Amino acid sequence: PPLSPPSSSSSSTTTSSSSCFCASPTPTLPPSLDPVSSLQLMDVSEVSKPLPPSSSSSPSSSSPGGSTPPDVAAPPPSPPVEKVKKKKKKKKKLMLMPWYAVENEKLVKVDWLKNDVVIALLVYTSNTVGLEWEDRMAKFILVMDEFHVPVSGLKKCGKRFFAENGVLDEMVKAVVSGPEFVSRGIEAHAAMEARTTTITKKQVFLVLSLCFFGFFRTYAFNSMLSVEQLAQCVENYFFRYIEESKKDKNFEDKVISIERRVMKDDIDWLSCTDTFSGLTFVKEKKGIEDFQDCFQVNFADPRPGGTLPSPYPDIVQEEILFLVYIELFVTPLIVPNIQRDEAIIVKGVTRTNNYTGYQRQFKYAGNFEGNKEVVASKSDGDVSGGVGVIFVDARPGGVRDLATLNRELKKAFLGFSCNTEGKSIATGHWGCGAFGGSHMLKAVIQLMAAAKAKKHLTYANYGQTRINSLPSFHASLLSHNLTVSDLYAVLASNPSGVRRRTFEQILNDAVAGKLMREGK
Repeated sequence: PPLSPPSSSSSSTTTSSSSCFCASPTPTLPPSLDPVSSLQLMDVSEVSKPLPPSSSSSPSSSSPGGSTPPDVAAPPPSPPVEKVKKKKKKKKKLMLMPWYAVENEKLVKVDWLKNDVVIALLVYTSNTVGLEWEDRMAKFILVMDEFHVPVSGLKKCGKRFFAENGVLDEMVKAVVSGPEFVSRGIEAHAAMEARTTTITKKQVFLVLSLCFFGFFRTYAFNSMLSVEQLAQCVENYFFRYIEESKKDKNFEDKVISIERRVMKDDIDWLSCTDTFSGLTFVKEKKGIEDFQDCFQVNFADPRPGGTLPSPYPDIVQEEILFLVYIELFVTPLIVPNIQRDEAIIVKGVTRTNNYTGYQRQFKYAGNFEGNKEVVASKSDGDVSGGVGVIFVDARPGGVRDLATLNRELKKAFLGFSCNTEGKSIATGHWGCGAFGGSHMLKAVIQLMAAAKAKKHLTYANYGQTRINSLPSFHASLLSHNLTVSDLYAVLASNPSGVRRRTFEQILNDAVAGKLMREGK
């Protein structure tokens, strides 16, 4: 629910169009400028742009109506001038912070310390000096209830969160000093725009603190904080950030990069002569998030984060990744949706949480230790630590025809072809389960995409018995020197029926087709 608007601020906050989104709280707006959502995107080129001139123009002549008098000869016509087409510059967009507003098409800085929620947090910290953590917790819950932010799930977080100079006080300090951390805004991505945005861990801490206190109406942790297990995951991230910042002075300046990869052209898979790459098959029940030395594939929803943040999420693979790598929650703010020809690569996130269970049995299981480092290139924003996550969204219903087969192949290749710095890609049953894909067919598709991308796969079987023969199938592909095009010819001949075939049948058809094309 939206927070109450600041009553003491003298400046009014407006949005320029209904397609933009603006951070809350906001004062009452004129009906013509009523926004439809909470976070605001604004073109950088529009910042401080003056109002457009009036459309009415004054006559250029002193005669009535501005026309030439009848007794004066009209001047000869001017020669035609060739119009030079100007190249349109791509407009960068900013995700505005709540201490900015758009007023008369200008970016205006508001008095952040007069915001109602900021005032309430400052009053809370000053009035609870010297109190025990239990009393501070009770007062904080009452304060947040006034702004419709339920935080009852934080009760188990205890002393380290609510104690004086604890985690909560550090978060309040960050929010109050927010304009110093983010001077203007954070660059967001337009659909089908290939680009990379970098953001420091300190800025991520600030943005997630704003989500925690409910400053972004359409993307807040409000409802999630009412659920004990989810609230503990979020709280432990804030605790870990503060602890890591104390240990390592450079930690807060480390960079997280969010890359939006786009491929508009289709791939000619029948001409793909790449042979198959390496495969490590892991039989035991091990989650993809446990492969810290690999780039990890997120079986993503088109909306990053899936059913989070929500008090009733369906906690499956993507939601688990977000709950153990809390920094991933900044991704939907920069990339709200993944399009058909896109994949998202996030590098530099740090795992903070352990867990047990799945879906409704999910439980927070304490702090995670043993993070591995990603050595990234300068083009990635000089990412100096953390893990890489590959967001690829599968099509619900699986492969049904040639178009969906090509779509899944292209989507997997687009994700796998990112710069993994020589590391393996940890994946598994992408697009299976609730999405209805065939375990066998999706494994073949990922092998083909990895071969074209020239990447090694670490395949987490997660105890699934129906594709235990994948290693022998892969070995046969290598021994027969089959290529991606050989397999594609088999899959494309009957896309709707191939999902019911075995690895052995696909292999036999691929070998027979190869021999026939070679005239043997």
